[in-house]
Amino acid sequence: MVNMCNGFSPGSNYWNLSCFHLLTTRFAAFRRGFPVLKLLESVFEDFRPGLTELGKLKEVPLRLLNYAAICGRIDVQFTIPIEMDVKYSEPWNSSCEHEKVVLDGLPQRRVTVTHFKRCLLIDNSGGDVAYAYISRFKIRAREHHAWALAQLKLYKECLFCSRRLAHHFFNNPDQLATVFVDSTEMCYIELSFVDPDDGVSKWRYRFCHSGLPSRIN
Repeated sequence: MVNMCNGFSPGSNYWNLSCFHLLTTRFAAFRRGFPVLKLLESVFEDFRPGLTELGKLKEVPLRLLNYAAICGRIDVQFTIPIEMDVKYSEPWNSSCEHEKVVLDGLPQRRVTVTHFKRCLLIDNSGGDVAYAYISRFKIRAREHHAWALAQLKLYKECLFCSRRLAHHFFNNPDQLATVFVDSTEMCYIELSFVDPDDGVSKWRYRFCHSGLPSRIN
């Protein structure tokens, strides 16, 4: 299992649905080197058709998830159609220091990808400033989940992007997210929606959520 954990990546002999199944069903807690981000990637890319066929992906409303349980890296994709007479929302703030990459060669749309960490700055009341006014966001990541993700490369925290995601959770409790749950009760989540301001551009978030959604079947 150690070799599988270390070798689980695209192009390797371990990059298949059988190994994915072992990694997501045989552990009660994460260990050092556990391929969390590779699992997140594989759920919604290479193994999505197989997991969908097996009924392993659930549609869960945001009210059953908890912004404060998001841990590790948050992957973002922002897409706008080109050659349309539409005023788009400005997706980034001058305070956003995380790298943004524009994907080339995509017809009729402009796609920007980036990633950041949920901002954990603390305000004077002891609350997370990204969701200080959202009283139901109270829980924290489980210790072994937070520890495993803390071993990964340090990604930049972003207060602006953290607040935007937190407020989307709060303002859209019935919106559905796609969720896969492993045996450690880590959730791998994809959230997609049309920008509420311009009604045209699209956001896609992928992230890990520590703990089960409320009342998931």
